[in-house]
Amino acid sequence: MPVTGAVPHRKSLAGVRILITLSQCLSGGDAAFMTISLAIIGRQLHVGPSVVQWLLSAELLTCGGFLVLGGRLVDLLGIRRMFLVGAILFTLGALPGLLSTDLALILPGRVLAGLGIACVNPAILGLIVETFPKGVGRDRAFGLFSLGQNIGFFGGIMLGGMVVTLAGWHGAFGMDLILGSASMALGTTCLSPGGARQSLKGLDVPGAVTATLGVGLLIFALSSFGSGLVTVTWALLGAALLLSVFAVLERRTARPLLPLLVFRAPNIGASAALILLINALAIATMVSSLFYAQQLGHLPPASAAFLFVPALVVATMAARLVPRALARFAPRSVVLAGLAAYMAVLVLALVNGETLNAPRLAFAMALVGICLSSFGSVAGIITVYAEATASAPMADRGVVSAMLLAVAQIGGAVGVAVSAATLAAHPAGVTENFALTFVTIAAAASLGGAVTVVFFKATQPRLAARAH
Repeated sequence: MPVTGAVPHRKSLAGVRILITLSQCLSGGDAAFMTISLAIIGRQLHVGPSVVQWLLSAELLTCGGFLVLGGRLVDLLGIRRMFLVGAILFTLGALPGLLSTDLALILPGRVLAGLGIACVNPAILGLIVETFPKGVGRDRAFGLFSLGQNIGFFGGIMLGGMVVTLAGWHGAFGMDLILGSASMALGTTCLSPGGARQSLKGLDVPGAVTATLGVGLLIFALSSFGSGLVTVTWALLGAALLLSVFAVLERRTARPLLPLLVFRAPNIGASAALILLINALAIATMVSSLFYAQQLGHLPPASAAFLFVPALVVATMAARLVPRALARFAPRSVVLAGLAAYMAVLVLALVNGETLNAPRLAFAMALVGICLSSFGSVAGIITVYAEATASAPMADRGVVSAMLLAVAQIGGAVGVAVSAATLAAHPAGVTENFALTFVTIAAAASLGGAVTVVFFKATQPRLAARAH
């Protein structure tokens, strides 16, 4: 397999594949470790949930806001340099939580971790595009990218619970330190040195500022639906203003941060819409299914992590099967198959009344929902990233990849907001809550199917394109 760009031809690709998977274990695992640790940190540091949740929110907001800038810096400075900068920042961000019990010191560390992930993830997507030629090889690499996210989060939930139980909440930051150090070591070994591709003198600083603040404020607004209508409204208005200014600046500047013309390339605009929807569906289904198992299936919170074991198996199988499917079927068909999994979540709404007095059935239905979400997410992510990065101009692949990652972050926040809003819509009846939630998920997936059919350009299966 010919290799270009970041990895010399003679280097083994095994290390690169491990690096792709490990990088996503890093970001997914960090979110899982923090999720597991928040309640314990709050109790031991005597702070309320509204304060301690910023240990997770600070990293998510920083990462989401700086992704587009991180992607452009990958285009300008190169993959190896930005990956190592990101891994170093992430590792340094773990030290305050490992060594300190002062929240005022730990929070800046979480910001550093967010900056690190905003550099690492676009670099990894750039590495996939430069290392693997378009086709089955690149599809498999995106399969590893998606699988790493699932291993990091699902495995992190289970492993994090054990580590925090044995070593306390400092153990979660210790796991971050191990993942960051391993990423630095493997990145130094696998990625070839290279100088800057272009000068930073022409970097679109106004575009970088408005994009960073606008995306960060949008994620903050979507994550703050429980904080009051005034806060959310002002945050949404501020995000809309900043992103509008960003769009105007990008049209007028000679070297834009994100050239708007890239959206004319086949499937990039549709991919952005689909990745937002797929991530929103994944988060909404996962969160709602967990509540479903706990309320109707009477599953203790400590045992909920075991629901993710079969989901991880499904994700692993999907990461292997989807590239094979793309070799034989059109990418649009594979995306529709992933969305069909979310449409099937409607089954949970249909049997919702029967599960009220049948905890085992409720548990089984929750397991079905989580596994459907796992398959749908992997199928959509692999296909959409592969198609969008193949269409993007070579000089803009880093920033286009980062744009997709930022949109995915926004989608995750939308998923949480939709789940919370629908579950709270009928406080008098649990049955109506879950029915409304799962009907909403199925309806949104149907809308995504319509978007795919209308706007996602039909391309040939990989084997047919190669033969042609």
